[in-house]
Amino acid sequence: MVQLDDHHLLISTPNGLLLFNTKSKKFEKEYLKSDDPLKEINCWKFAKIDDTHYYVGTSNGVYKFGLNEGVSLAFQNKSNDPNTIMGNKINGIYFDNVKKELWLGVVEMGIDIVHLKNNTTTHLNINTYPIKSIVKNSVNEIIKDKQENIWIATNDGVLKYDPTRKQIKVINDQEPFDIKLPFTKAWGALIDDKKHLWIGGNELNNGLVEVDPINKKLTKYLFEQNQNKTPLWKLVGDANNNIWAYRTEVRSNEGNVIFKKEKNESQFKKVANAKQFEGKPQQLNSFQTYVTENKNLITGGKPSFLMSDSNGKTVIKPYQRLNQLADQFIHSFINKGNHITYVLTENNIYTWNESTNEIKLTCPKLSFKEFENRGGGAANNIEVYKDSLALITIPQLGILEVDLKNQTKRAITINDGLSSQVLYDNYLDDKGQLWMSSDYGIIRYNILTKQFRTLTPYDGAQGYEYNSFCNFSTPNGDMIYAGQNGVNYFNISEVIDNAVAPDVIIQKITKKNTVIPIESDNYEETIVVDYDENVLSIDFVAFNYKNTLQNKYKYKMEGYDNDWRESGTRHFTTYTNLPPGEYTFKVIASNNDGMWNKKGATVKIKILPAPWVSWWAYTIYLLLAGYLIYLFVQYKQRQQKKKLEDDRKNGELAEAKALQERLLPKTLPVIKNLDIAGYLRTSTEVG
Repeated sequence: MVQLDDHHLLISTPNGLLLFNTKSKKFEKEYLKSDDPLKEINCWKFAKIDDTHYYVGTSNGVYKFGLNEGVSLAFQNKSNDPNTIMGNKINGIYFDNVKKELWLGVVEMGIDIVHLKNNTTTHLNINTYPIKSIVKNSVNEIIKDKQENIWIATNDGVLKYDPTRKQIKVINDQEPFDIKLPFTKAWGALIDDKKHLWIGGNELNNGLVEVDPINKKLTKYLFEQNQNKTPLWKLVGDANNNIWAYRTEVRSNEGNVIFKKEKNESQFKKVANAKQFEGKPQQLNSFQTYVTENKNLITGGKPSFLMSDSNGKTVIKPYQRLNQLADQFIHSFINKGNHITYVLTENNIYTWNESTNEIKLTCPKLSFKEFENRGGGAANNIEVYKDSLALITIPQLGILEVDLKNQTKRAITINDGLSSQVLYDNYLDDKGQLWMSSDYGIIRYNILTKQFRTLTPYDGAQGYEYNSFCNFSTPNGDMIYAGQNGVNYFNISEVIDNAVAPDVIIQKITKKNTVIPIESDNYEETIVVDYDENVLSIDFVAFNYKNTLQNKYKYKMEGYDNDWRESGTRHFTTYTNLPPGEYTFKVIASNNDGMWNKKGATVKIKILPAPWVSWWAYTIYLLLAGYLIYLFVQYKQRQQKKKLEDDRKNGELAEAKALQERLLPKTLPVIKNLDIAGYLRTSTEVG
């Protein structure tokens, strides 16, 4: 039942619809009612279009109702029409008024999405979206949350469908269904001028494939038998749209080989062995290439080589214009216009004016110890933002950000939010976003906001591990990345961020063996904790249901922490031995695309002191101390009084003794034949 206006209710029944007037308390009209029991139409669910218009899911398809227009058939299954809905028993229905999409739960068949803008239908069933629950069970309810997730209630539980999932396309040996690679691991990738994808196989006896994604065609090249080493590939195109393929050694003592396929030819031809490069077997990243402003194809390495001229003709000789840098290993090039190309070497960054051939040291005040002992074995790549900021990806070290104007540098690592420091290739788009392949997905770094986003298998990534020298980008934003489970190709405009900051709550606080449920973003009561329970475990969670493993958190205990603590994806924390006092615990969270809810959630916590350190304990201590001092003073006073009394007595005794001694004769009389003896006994008490 739904309310249409102040006086009308629309009621679904097992035999049609009823319009009820609440003012007159009478049924005004009946719709779809049949007197034939075999033709009765069960009306089940409503989907609101506006206040007076609804879609109705029935046992005979979908009908549209209007208060003034009445009922009309909107959608019904039609045989031999692939664009029709799958069935007519519609037990669940939802209308997305923003996207103009009608979601239908078709009993025992799956879900249909009717796109009203272009009159097409997407079928979600066991063949296209393999979740058996939406096929074998009735769909009872369909709703959408504010993050665009579709929630589906079935007899077997609740399902979530994320229409934004897998934004980037993947090609490997498992998908898509209509075109599959003949290998799993890929190393080397290129997009040519026809938007064909060139991919190198990274397994024994593998070669290259050319994939036409539009016409679903795959062509193999350079597949060989009896390889005893796994090939690595570096694929590039020259100004004449010829394809160059650098392959590492696949048989012992054979060396690395360079192949070339002319634009109008059907096969690759071997044009060089890497040992031809001045007798030194160049490493794979020596074939980091760059097409100059005059359309020459050159390489990095030590020294740089000219591979082909502006007409696409094979040359292969040291590139004389970069002789000034011949004693340094060149990692990569990037041209940002105005004839200026930035050259990253093993020692520093240089600017090369291709018009005048002037080469200048860009950072004379800086030394780059980050490059030491890395030589040609590291996939160091440079990008430059507005001629002011250089961004260098260095495997194991992360991003080195160099301020070219102020001659300063800083490392951007996992401590700054980078999901991995094992970075390979990079590409800077026109929005100031640096795209990087890594061993943990494809990472995007926004230079202006300092925010990261990581594309993982949830977003369609072929896996987590990508390979070095295995990406390619076109001027219009088409990109391809190769990794351990195939390749991804997409346009950067297809990667849409989740712009909805997630709500976050504190779930619970655990103290000792007691769990205190919070389940709030602003808990009003203060959590009181005894002195012997001051080891606290705090759980929190963000309500973002898109790639929840990428939700991130920061927290702070105000009154104890000076700064925010990074929690990463861990949604709990523990504080041990918090001192007595009053605190406020705060937590903020971001969604899978780095959008932060800065309001966060808070809870107040009060740690009580131990009884012997409480205010009343200190009062007792103070009174006791005062009493002890009083007793001590009394004791000292008694001691002093006794001492004075003793001194008085001793003085008087001394005076009495002296008096007695004065009264005695100085000598005794001497009488013949008579001894005279005397005994003097002094006073022992006076007074």
